[in-house]
Amino acid sequence: MKLVLHLKGDILTKGFMRNLRAALRLFFFTVFISLYLVLAALGMILFHFFRRQRHFFLAKNVSWFCWLGTKIFNIKIHVDNYDHVDLTEDYLLVGNHLSYVDVIALSSIKPTLFVTSREMQKTPGLGTLCEMAGCVFVDRRSKQNLRKEIQEIIDALNENSSVTFFPEATSTNGEALLKFRLPLFEAAVVAKKPVLPFCINYLSLDGKPITKLNRDEVFWYGDMTFGGHFWNFLKNSETTLMISFFHPIDPYKINREDLCQKSFAAISSCYRPVVNLPGNSPF
Repeated sequence: MKLVLHLKGDILTKGFMRNLRAALRLFFFTVFISLYLVLAALGMILFHFFRRQRHFFLAKNVSWFCWLGTKIFNIKIHVDNYDHVDLTEDYLLVGNHLSYVDVIALSSIKPTLFVTSREMQKTPGLGTLCEMAGCVFVDRRSKQNLRKEIQEIIDALNENSSVTFFPEATSTNGEALLKFRLPLFEAAVVAKKPVLPFCINYLSLDGKPITKLNRDEVFWYGDMTFGGHFWNFLKNSETTLMISFFHPIDPYKINREDLCQKSFAAISSCYRPVVNLPGNSPF
């Protein structure tokens, strides 16, 4: 009986501590997001008629606050193949997509504008954050709109901004890479900017390898609601992931089909699908 009560007490204590951790992180996150929005609004006003400077400011602002986010949420980032990539250069970055945490991690390393969907623009809260980050919104279902949106990406690349998009066109459950969507690769060909593939692999959550049993605590996909998922994510003590960069792909004398295929091949070579073997890390 005493043992049962002791175990129940431990469970209640751990549950309380996890909720307390989440509440404290949410408080600091709210403070920093408020400051982020103020600075972003100020930048959009000051550089309203200067698109290049506005994009530069917004990307830097996002990068700085994402770096703070990695500290608040205790996100540990390992960077692989860092030595052969000059992250001060401008690229069209492409990679796999598993969670909003991808954006926090990548942006904390490399200031960049992001391409996201019109559906994300309409998501309460997230839509505002994306707009204040200078995101380019695309409607992949409309060829007419997509052509205009590709031109926006081209313009941003020509204005010396890096742009990132996720060619799977959605976040996934981590079991496999989805087929890459082709159209947005055209922006690199027209702007003559190199494509920089990257691969994100989540290694562990609270010291335990990422498997099908715990992936939903960090992966955000399907019909998951943001608010509930984010609260649960805040309860975790530590998230560890690896970002692997590959050699930039020169867009000269190459078409978008080749860029897409080369990017997919590079990312596939590094990607580690999520498995259902507790305690068996893919690394």
